[in-house]
Amino acid sequence: MINYETLQDVELISLCKQDENALAFVFSRYDKMLKSICRSYFLVNGDSDDLLQEGMIGLFKAINTYNGESKFTTYAYRCIKNSVLTAVNRSNCNKNKPLNNFISLSSTDVGDIEKNSIISDLNHNPEDAFIKQETATELINTIKSVLSPLEENVLSLYLSGDSYANIAEKTNKNVKSIDNAIQRIRNKLKVALDKK
Repeated sequence: MINYETLQDVELISLCKQDENALAFVFSRYDKMLKSICRSYFLVNGDSDDLLQEGMIGLFKAINTYNGESKFTTYAYRCIKNSVLTAVNRSNCNKNKPLNNFISLSSTDVGDIEKNSIISDLNHNPEDAFIKQETATELINTIKSVLSPLEENVLSLYLSGDSYANIAEKTNKNVKSIDNAIQRIRNKLKVALDKK
């Protein structure tokens, strides 16, 4: 039996073509990188799982097209990011107009609308801008109404890109509590937004 943990990436990649276990191991080895890249992007009418699948496609392409000229980690990162960005750009094209407008929740305070930017088409009139502002306010109020203060703080830190360990340190909680809080946040927001 092969001990995949002792193999370098180049050896693993060459095994992937004939060994499904090697392929699964590469996916598990790059799981954190994959999730880190995917969590940097968010679309209101999209799903984090959709972006994760796009990232997995990028990793699969990296495995199949790797030629050994550069470090696999760097190559995989670029392939994953390109795949995710392609999906985001595809959803932002005119044929997907409803997905064109997304709200950035990356701010230090979830309720601070001034720090949240609403990205929209430059051709919108003031009425459209007002409606989007109202939609953003409604979304933020929904978030504030379903989340506890701790969950709101965790969400804000998570969207700022902090790791679970950093969030745990900043909130004086353990990493498991932060993981549980993020799972609760996802569930609560999914239920609240599905009712809209």
